[in-house]
Amino acid sequence: MGDRLLLNKSEMSLVSTLSTWLTPVKLFVTSKNMSSLITMLLALTAFFTPISVSLKSIFLIATSITVLIQQGALVTKLFRRSWFFAALLLFAVILFGCFIAPVEWRLSIDITGKYTKLLFIPILALGFQCKENRLWAVHGFLLAMFMTCLGSFLKVWGLFHGIGDGASGSSVWLDPGAVFYNHIVTGYFMAFAVFLACILATQAEGIRRYGYCMLIGLFAYQTLFINPGRTGYFMLAILMLVYFIYFFRPLRAFGIGVIVLFIIASQSTAFKHGMRGLFDDFNQYQQGHQNSSLGYRIQFHHYAEQLFFKNVLMGVGTGGFAYSFHQDKPVAGWGDQLFEPHGEYWFMAAEHGLLGLLALLFFFCSLFYELGQQKEMKPIYLGMLITFLAGCFSDGLLLLSVPGYFFVLFVAMGLGETLERIPASLPNNSLHYFPRPGNGEMRGA
Repeated sequence: MGDRLLLNKSEMSLVSTLSTWLTPVKLFVTSKNMSSLITMLLALTAFFTPISVSLKSIFLIATSITVLIQQGALVTKLFRRSWFFAALLLFAVILFGCFIAPVEWRLSIDITGKYTKLLFIPILALGFQCKENRLWAVHGFLLAMFMTCLGSFLKVWGLFHGIGDGASGSSVWLDPGAVFYNHIVTGYFMAFAVFLACILATQAEGIRRYGYCMLIGLFAYQTLFINPGRTGYFMLAILMLVYFIYFFRPLRAFGIGVIVLFIIASQSTAFKHGMRGLFDDFNQYQQGHQNSSLGYRIQFHHYAEQLFFKNVLMGVGTGGFAYSFHQDKPVAGWGDQLFEPHGEYWFMAAEHGLLGLLALLFFFCSLFYELGQQKEMKPIYLGMLITFLAGCFSDGLLLLSVPGYFFVLFVAMGLGETLERIPASLPNNSLHYFPRPGNGEMRGA
């Protein structure tokens, strides 16, 4: 009897000790604290997306796990949206391509893994149902671009060296447009940062508006006067057109755009140099000199077209483009290594044929359909879709990791607003899921 009583006391002591240890966990795992954790993780994911692939991946995984724990009961909302099934269908087509490609499984799996980013869209969309989360993520991205801008200025002043810089003998070159990534990706991100700051400045009042205007000036200066990449110029032109048409009358928007373009063309040395290089590449290509930046891209597209007509319906399979390019060596002066033909549409056509193109078209159309359900995120979402679709003509943006996850992040923000407007009933006695925050308004706003 005494032994049994002693055992009971030991069990009670163990339970008491465990309860004490788990008290911080129990206090943390509440609806309010979990929501705050998701807000922080989404902001950190947005912050590290334009800075570090590794840190972005860490916070993306942590965010996804946390969102599924808290928002798991709301996953039924996804079953009512066409974009959810379109994303799954596109990924299924790419997965199916692994079975018909005449390549090693390692290459096919590698490319399939790059498209797993499609599966993060619905998870992040669930996390972005709260307006506060979207605002913090947007500002996290702007903070990262501010740091990128400072790094670019330090390069110009000779105080920092990194990506894009090099030396050969007595020749030294500096690429101030490349800080964390190359100047092409940086130009796209910086142009979008200008666009975001313009929208926030339009909606803000008082000192906050002046702050956003300062960011507009810094980001625009880096894009137009420092970054040598032409991608940033075109993306900024498209985004500013979207901004002016959305917030102003079309005629006035056209007039403002012409004036701004004239000022830039007359004052920016980097802009004039970039545009002159583009025209020179085009003239050289017409004269038969094909080994230029533009000429190589055109040759890659022609080769992808040839692969497409080998199997119009299903293409050469996942990884088939890189394998065929290595075997055929179709572009003189380039070598035998090319992962994608610098174009998402031709890449999809070559590897997955009409089946892949239709799946990609269905995916993009389903995303555009969601515009009718949005209000606050509508201009940001529209700007992202238009620039991304335009960029896919010259690069495999959805395939590539950095711009691909950038697209996933901001598309998920817009889709999060549409999900926020869809009612969902939670189980009354559910102990595994936590309810979404009440109104999702920004604290202190």
